[in-house]
Amino acid sequence: MIKPDPVLQVEHLSVAFSRKGQQADMVLQDISFSLQRGECLVVVGESGSGKTTLCRTLAGLLRPCGGQILVHGKAVCSSHQTSVSGISLIFQGQQALDNQLSLFEVLAEPLWARHLCATSAALQAQVRHLCKLTALDEALLPLPVAVLSGGQRQRAALARALAIKPHILLGDEFTAALDVLLQAQLINTLMQLKQEGLSLILVTHDLQLASCIGDRIAVMYAGRLVELARAQELYTSPKHPYTYYLLKAQLPLDPKRARALVLAPDDDLPRLDGDATWQQVSPEHWVLI
Repeated sequence: MIKPDPVLQVEHLSVAFSRKGQQADMVLQDISFSLQRGECLVVVGESGSGKTTLCRTLAGLLRPCGGQILVHGKAVCSSHQTSVSGISLIFQGQQALDNQLSLFEVLAEPLWARHLCATSAALQAQVRHLCKLTALDEALLPLPVAVLSGGQRQRAALARALAIKPHILLGDEFTAALDVLLQAQLINTLMQLKQEGLSLILVTHDLQLASCIGDRIAVMYAGRLVELARAQELYTSPKHPYTYYLLKAQLPLDPKRARALVLAPDDDLPRLDGDATWQQVSPEHWVLI
């Protein structure tokens, strides 16, 4: 069966940070992958591996120095283009919301800015719809954001990200500060939206969470994408040494899966070969070799 065209294609994406008088540091190098409609891709890796930089670049907040991002086959390179083309980023609640505004103002702001509601009645109806979509109590709408709980703030951040009706939603550790119950509620909301066709790219340190919610898992290390595979295949048949390392650091809870996993022969972090190339080792399984 032929797959439909992807909603997102990332081709040889590279990002460098430069300081005055110093050589630019390459923080993302030669990243390539695609995303289908209604698919959840989870990006894992240790701190500093480039996950956040990838999210911010896909959202148009950082400009790449090489490669391209295509949404529905069209290249985008700025935050305006990415949002217009249907990419939205969920910030963590503390970063995303202005404490001086009411919850209603926070949710209405992107609707105002994009002229998505022609009348005040339409605006209020859409804000109420966003509350229903993310299980936010409408009674909170007049309240200042500053008085909301952590879970309410994160739901508000999700509702705000959904206001522009994106095709692709990016989440960078947006559940990290929440307790297990609130995290589960938020993830369930995202999975329901996924069933309706929303495509997701979610960043997490939690491999257990990644295996539960991800259709595919992408492993990042030192600014490179080192492995990409279906979740089950990545867990039972990892190919890259760094993927072995991650799985060894966070052994799966399922004893059968743990026994099936062959761990790396040593505990040393692998060094990336500068000549390594992105190769397909089996259907839907790619490795930096």
